[in-house]
Amino acid sequence: MIAGTGRKVGKTTLACKVVQNISKKHNVVGIKISPHMHNQVNGQKIIAQGPDYLIIEETNPGSDKDSSRMLRAGATQVFYLQTKDRHFQAPFQTLMGLIPKGQPIVCESGALLNYAKPGLFILVKRQGQTAFKKGIDQLPYQPDRWVTFDGEGFDLEATGIQFDPGGWRL
Repeated sequence: MIAGTGRKVGKTTLACKVVQNISKKHNVVGIKISPHMHNQVNGQKIIAQGPDYLIIEETNPGSDKDSSRMLRAGATQVFYLQTKDRHFQAPFQTLMGLIPKGQPIVCESGALLNYAKPGLFILVKRQGQTAFKKGIDQLPYQPDRWVTFDGEGFDLEATGIQFDPGGWRL
């Protein structure tokens, strides 16, 4: 799981680099989770929806959306879950039912930490960033690794993140 200390800190860029690396050996599923409801665009297929959530499968690799970027990076499937935090658990369980067990998942989300323990948790911050988003000091799990993004690259190469039958490792 990849989360960040704020907006524009490099979360999606790192997620795409991890997908690109892991997809050389495995079919990778990408998941982007947002607590904000957004308008749909072409190339997105509604999988499930309710009054407080929407699960979309991204099928358009040509847009500038984060889910499209993961598809372009090599993910075999990418899902986008929009849900309010208090309604998170049921739609997330629905989404997990769509993914074969044991398949590597690269998930960009901070909210998921409140409901599931990730196999590997990376927290991304921007170089020089001193102010973090609210709640970052109250995460239910400590990151396995803090990663710093300088606007062009990271202090951890994506090839340093591996997946094997035993799970994720650094």
